[in-house]
Amino acid sequence: MTQRSAVLAALLSSAALAVGCSTPTASTDYDFARVAGVILPHASFASRVVVAPDTVRAGVPFTVTVSSFGSTTCTRADGATLNLVGVLATIAVWDREQVGGACTDDLRQFPRDVSVQLPTAGRATIRVQGRAYPAGASGRDSLVVVEKEIVVR
Repeated sequence: MTQRSAVLAALLSSAALAVGCSTPTASTDYDFARVAGVILPHASFASRVVVAPDTVRAGVPFTVTVSSFGSTTCTRADGATLNLVGVLATIAVWDREQVGGACTDDLRQFPRDVSVQLPTAGRATIRVQGRAYPAGASGRDSLVVVEKEIVVR
């Protein structure tokens, strides 16, 4: 191999490595997958998972702020779904998480607002569902729930 061939080969190898490497901040949307958001049911976090008024009026919409938690470089809030059955409002939080690559080891709150309208007076429950962190002993994700009771007048 000539010196010129060796230099060309080295440049091509370096270019291939540079293209193959990525940083967490250089990710694009296709590098993310939609997953159930991580919620933290521990006492110090539960009050931040679901924020809602203590008392609301029947038939009048109100805002519930629900939050998931994750890395600032690898997690993005991706909405929530509401399932309303009588006086039980179940809200599932969704995130987009980076697939592969390195993430920062920090914890950020990702809030999103959900409009809820409860039809009848009495006691009601706002239930937020997500996944536990870390995963269970089996290595599989497990469902966790944080609830807040409210009064509907």
